[in-house]
Amino acid sequence: MANTIYHHQDFRKYLSTAKKSYGDRKKEISLSAWAKKLGYKSKRSLGMVLDGSRLPSPSMITVLAKDLRLSQAETRYFELLVLKEKTHDAPKESPQRRAVEEELEILSRTPRKLIPLSLDYFALIKKWYFFPLMLLIQTSEFRFDLKWISKRLRGKVTPTELEKAIDTLIELKIIAHDQVTNKVNLLSEADFAVPTDIPSRALQEHHKEMMKRAAEAFDEQMVTEREFNTLTLRLNKKSLPQIKSKIRNFINEFDDDFEDLESDDVFQLNVQFFRITD
Repeated sequence: MANTIYHHQDFRKYLSTAKKSYGDRKKEISLSAWAKKLGYKSKRSLGMVLDGSRLPSPSMITVLAKDLRLSQAETRYFELLVLKEKTHDAPKESPQRRAVEEELEILSRTPRKLIPLSLDYFALIKKWYFFPLMLLIQTSEFRFDLKWISKRLRGKVTPTELEKAIDTLIELKIIAHDQVTNKVNLLSEADFAVPTDIPSRALQEHHKEMMKRAAEAFDEQMVTEREFNTLTLRLNKKSLPQIKSKIRNFINEFDDDFEDLESDDVFQLNVQFFRITD
């Protein structure tokens, strides 16, 4: 959910996302205000970088990295994204291009910042619509209108349920509601990590509800908007720890590869693996 530079393969998309959700209050900053904050007399240089007319200079990369509070590794990733564009027209096997792509690949595997959730905490937000709601709040088109939110969530949750969910998220300090602007902002800059391999009624209920949403998709969504596959196979029970690890790694890689922080659409990926024989 967080807008980290590691989610991006294009530095301009990262900067554009950062501009739309700037600073601690997560509000869009104007080009003029941002350029002034960076120490530029005119917005022209920054504007040309954002519209693709030019690449940022090393000094601009430095001031942007400082302003966006990038770590040393994140700053290097930013530099590499710029170098990637510089070497785009070079042959694929050129040493410089290969070196840039290899270093980007290594840095992109940097563990994301996670907030571990206790089962008691998760139980407060166990209903299926809490996480889609948190993602929807971050979209550019979000409106703090309970009927609008309900419609965007395909009418699967009522305005009354949404009102209670928002109150809960505010109480838990996951989101904040600005009474003056009537805007809702996500406060957390990290993704949530839920315990695994621990029996929990809250987790069971959450997964059952998500599977119900998946079953409804068979009748309600076009085949081009969904993907369902099954695999039945024989395997050794001793491989279960390795299998679980591989599934979890796949989910993390899927998230890294396809999460688009500029999108207004929210999708759900469910993975089920279970025993069929007794």
